[in-house]
Amino acid sequence: MVIKESARRGYMNQDEINAHLENLGYKGKIAYLKEVLDGPHKNRLAPETRKNVARVLAKNYEENHSSIKAAQVLLHHVKEDRDKAIDLLKNGTEEGADILASEGEKLAAARILDNIGRKSYYYSLTGTKYYGKDRNCLLKAAELYEQEGDLEKAAYALQVCGEGLYDSNPVISLRTAKLFEKAAEKTENLYVKREFLKETKERLEQGGAGVGAVRIGRKLKSLEEEIQMEEEKWKNKGIATTSILGILGGIFFLSSNITGNAIADLTTKTTSFLGAGLLIVGLIAGFFYIKDKKK
Repeated sequence: MVIKESARRGYMNQDEINAHLENLGYKGKIAYLKEVLDGPHKNRLAPETRKNVARVLAKNYEENHSSIKAAQVLLHHVKEDRDKAIDLLKNGTEEGADILASEGEKLAAARILDNIGRKSYYYSLTGTKYYGKDRNCLLKAAELYEQEGDLEKAAYALQVCGEGLYDSNPVISLRTAKLFEKAAEKTENLYVKREFLKETKERLEQGGAGVGAVRIGRKLKSLEEEIQMEEEKWKNKGIATTSILGILGGIFFLSSNITGNAIADLTTKTTSFLGAGLLIVGLIAGFFYIKDKKK
């Protein structure tokens, strides 16, 4: 590939770059631009010229459906275009996800790998065997999720990974159990915690860790008691609120009959009926509240 004088002197404006590419096919353009960037005259290139050449090279790759190569060129030569490169890598491929992870975009990479792994798993159920790829992508996704602190997604990625194999895998089961237990410790929602602990216990049993499963079983029992107490507390609050509102509402409507003050367009008979009804509801609710408190 012959390098023109403007490339040798180290400076090319946009028009000169385009002029050099005239009458060249796709492969010819790529070869020429790569020669300028990485050939024997590369150290002579002015910084802006290097960036312009790299952008043209990336654009040619992108137009020919090579988004990963385009992203790699931008990441290596044009730091200012990093955001564009990252977007190009979010193309749903395992290779793109691996580069994203190496660039610190671990959560985005994990989502892509998780999606690839789950699709492979679902295809495998229809007869197409993607077990190796499925397992590899999901394991990488789980690792990245865990590094980013999303233990729930990490655990579920591993769970699907284990389901994608015909034979049970104790290592995956135990690792999944560990993540579910960590996720349970992290959440403050008692109902979510309960589901995570149930998953933990099931995975431990699948992995042959009977002692660990018994330990989690005790935690679950304690948690169930805590949930029951919490539900009882909220039920009592509801009953107490109903009792207070019923009694106050009953007194309000009945007092209008005693004072003779009209309430809107309601008749005395209607307000008496409403007052008596609310008062009865309030007293019944109060009775059940006191009864529950004595237990």
